[in-house]
Formats: sequence, structure tokens, C-alpha cells
Amino acid sequence: MKNSGLDFVDTRAKSSFDLSPSMLSRRLIGERIRLARKQRCWTQKVLANFLGVSFQQINKYEMGKNEVPLAVIDKLSQLFGVPHAWFFESLDKNRHRVKILDFETSGQKIPLEEIESLVDNFLAIKSTERRRAFLRFCRAMNAAEKER
Repeated sequence: MKNSGLDFVDTRAKSSFDLSPSMLSRRLIGERIRLARKQRCWTQKVLANFLGVSFQQINKYEMGKNEVPLAVIDKLSQLFGVPHAWFFESLDKNRHRVKILDFETSGQKIPLEEIESLVDNFLAIKSTERRRAFLRFCRAMNAAEKER
């Protein structure tokens, strides 16, 4: 076949941003997965082990590159203790976190602000050793309370 010199060249600009509804929903679900994972201080590898997939697959889910199958959303829902719909709700752009309901323990209601402050401060601790020491302290305080 003879080349006519009129080869088709795609001159449309290739965008690095896919704004299709499918991509936006994959990114939203990925953000929710990352948020729940990080709130638990889990690595992608830890979450991957729970789900029986590779950490690379978790990365692709979180980045919105791969669609998350419904079976995986079901497992994540059970694992994180959230309803399936939570993965499809938009994030609160001001707080960037899941809203935790006020927690009641031993008849004492703990305000949401205290829980959020505790989580914020815990997540701000960069040292694994110091986070573990803080958890040991919390467990010791809990044990002392139970002895009362």
C-alpha cells in the first residue's frame, strides 16, 4: 500500500486531567479510602493485606486510576465501619475528615471537638515511637480508671 503523505495526525491537546464523571467518582472514592486508611494510621500495604490485593492496587484506587469493584467497597465498608454510601459522599473541604458522632461511654458523652482534637494531635505526632508511647499511656490511664 502506497503512503499518500496524508497520514492522520491527532492535533488535539492531550489533557492530563480527566474530568469525566467516571474519573471524578473514582477520585472521590479514592479520597475516601485514603482518608479512612490514614485515620487508622495504616499503610497501603496493611490495607492491601486486609483486602487480599497488592499495595499497588490500593495506590491505584486512591489515585482514582482504577475503578473500585463493588465487592471491594463492601469489604471496605465492613472494615472501616461505614455505610456503602459514605464512599460516594463528597468530603467536607473545610475539615477533610469524616465527621465522627459524639461518642458515649459509661454514660458520659464525649464531645465531638474533644475526639477530633485527640485524633488531630495523635496524627500530628511524626515519630512512630512517640505514637506508641502515647497509646501505652492511654491504655495505662484506661486500666487505672477501671481499677477505681
